[in-house]
Amino acid sequence: GPLENFYNYTYNGMTFSLGNYSIIGPAPTVAGGSYYIKAYFGSTAPVATSAAQVVILPNIEISPTSGGAGTPITVTGYGFTASSTANLTWTYTVTGATTSTTQYNIITTNSTGGFSVTVNAPELKLGTSSPGYVYFKANDTARDILTPTVTFTEEPRQFIQVMEYNPSTASWMTIPTPIYNNTPATNVNVYETQPMIIAGNYFDPNSTVTITFGSQTIGTATTNG
Repeated sequence: GPLENFYNYTYNGMTFSLGNYSIIGPAPTVAGGSYYIKAYFGSTAPVATSAAQVVILPNIEISPTSGGAGTPITVTGYGFTASSTANLTWTYTVTGATTSTTQYNIITTNSTGGFSVTVNAPELKLGTSSPGYVYFKANDTARDILTPTVTFTEEPRQFIQVMEYNPSTASWMTIPTPIYNNTPATNVNVYETQPMIIAGNYFDPNSTVTITFGSQTIGTATTNG
């Protein structure tokens, strides 16, 4: 029923909302399966209600939920069958491909039906301003139950800052940003032989980037983590 004059109460590290007609709180961290809930009234001679059945279903979370190609993605599972296996899959489409790709990982669950595993965001070859998507889900193999799908958003490569030195004013000027791959900026003045500062984002971590000016390679850089 509806809550009336409810207040929060913390018990065993979990916070519950108590009201006149209901108690709302989190399910404990337990393995997947069927459980029963009873409510007890009184302290000296407690009387129990009839039991209500609750089925704990498997679920997953990812962190982070967005980033560039190569980003480490931690997938955490809950509510799977204890000391069993979960089949984690992630599906994505590489730019220019006619079919999607699915990768999988068979994971052993712990005593409370949980797991944690890290995978790297695949290379989707995003060369435009539109992001790509990687879809995660996991199957509790013992019960053959699929989790809801969780989506990772892969951001396209971009120049986050390009600066050109202006000798006439002895100052740096910023070229309009962001500039996505293959999308040229317009109305940009550059000065021959003068230095440029180029900064990027969402490239593959700890990898080599080649910088070109027209068809000429003008340098390389190593991305950070």
